[in-house]
Amino acid sequence: MAAVGVHVARVGLFTTDANGVRINKNSNSTTINQLKNTKQEFLVIPDLGSAPNSASYPAISDYLQLEGLNGFKVEHLDQSYCVTIPAAAPVVIDPISYTYTGTLTVAPVIVLSTPTPIQVASSVADYSRKWASTIVLSAANLSLTSISFTDLQGMSGSFSPTSLPALTSLSLPALTTVGGSFAPSSMAALTSISFPALTTVGGTFSPSTMAALTSLSLSALTTVGGAFSPNTMATLTSLSLSALTTVGGTFSPSNMAALTSLSLPALTTVGSNFTPDILSALTSLSLPALTTVGGNFNPTFMSALTSLSLPALTTVGGNFNPTFMSALTSLSLPALTTVSGSFNPFSMDALTSISLPSLTTVGGNFNPSTMAALTSLSAPVIARIGTTLTSGSVISITSSTAALSTFQLPSTLKQIGNGAGNVVITSAALNQASVDSILVRLAALDGTNGTTLFSSRVVTITGTSSTPSATGLAAKATLVARGCTVTNR
Repeated sequence: MAAVGVHVARVGLFTTDANGVRINKNSNSTTINQLKNTKQEFLVIPDLGSAPNSASYPAISDYLQLEGLNGFKVEHLDQSYCVTIPAAAPVVIDPISYTYTGTLTVAPVIVLSTPTPIQVASSVADYSRKWASTIVLSAANLSLTSISFTDLQGMSGSFSPTSLPALTSLSLPALTTVGGSFAPSSMAALTSISFPALTTVGGTFSPSTMAALTSLSLSALTTVGGAFSPNTMATLTSLSLSALTTVGGTFSPSNMAALTSLSLPALTTVGSNFTPDILSALTSLSLPALTTVGGNFNPTFMSALTSLSLPALTTVGGNFNPTFMSALTSLSLPALTTVSGSFNPFSMDALTSISLPSLTTVGGNFNPSTMAALTSLSAPVIARIGTTLTSGSVISITSSTAALSTFQLPSTLKQIGNGAGNVVITSAALNQASVDSILVRLAALDGTNGTTLFSSRVVTITGTSSTPSATGLAAKATLVARGCTVTNR
């Protein structure tokens, strides 16, 4: 029958029936029908002729189950009374262990551990629920081999299936939303994991330590509100995140030595640090839509990587430290305009060129090092370097970059350091045009035309770099007159 109206039921220990006779809710002789017809301002009007009864005495879960089956959901529940109102869809509440506080807006917590029967099951074909506040799968469920929640659509809390050594299959085909953290982990036998409808994880998402898993596809996932850290999956070869646009926290795919395919075609924003790390079989990393990394961007320990494509990246909110990618031969960031922290490319033995055609600002140090094959470093529109630094070296090219022949400071440069900061280049073979450009531009930083005065600093250009021309020497004289110490070949 169609459910109409508002149902109110007393849930206190004692109440009175419709005739004013006091009844004890905990009495074995009291029925749900008696409770539903207690003398209240609003009477409970049942849609069915009878109500379920528990084995010992009427329980509120029995009453809520009946209401759910008849199209009602809980609007208010406390120690005195329960109010249910018509719901768009039935709310089914199974008679299992659960806890709740305040107004109940989703189905209660499901706890799959002692003493529920699922603990000793060898396979769970179907444990259905539209919504739940939290699902817990504990280490007590040692004999589980497969889990499928066929119509579970969402969880307002967290889901952390973990330490299930016999589990081979985890399937949540209807799941779209996890409001809290989602942490499937430590399931050594797991070979199949399926979340085809999952679009949103509100908290952290950390699939990890699943040694037998070879492929993970999350084709509908668009948003992770917290940190996203797929890691420690030794046989995983493919990680596909074709719809992912936003990671609100840190994104750290790491320690997946067999990974050969990482697909992130729609990713635009990482709110905090982005650290792809220890992906030693990955040969190509393409992030065609990525525009913003809010924290540090540290791609590292990818020894087979030959291609790193970041055509849309404009902003790195922290440090940018691409390191330990020994097969990479070129690094081009055509849209990058701002690195708020330091720029420290390091230990890339085959890299011959770094191209930063749009870069205007580096807030910290500019310190490329340990790249023996590097010959060209280009930042033709750089305007400000070391805006947050008040001491030390702002530009430091001092270690294992002996082949570097081309690096110029352009006419767009307005600032080196924040009132202090040196330029030290001792491991390079800069040509004369590069040496002259550095001296001339530093001399032009005289505090006029929007520049920040460069004075009383140290400028060192040695190694095997060229001797300045007459133009460069004139600029050197200007710097010395401002109190700078200038050393060149």
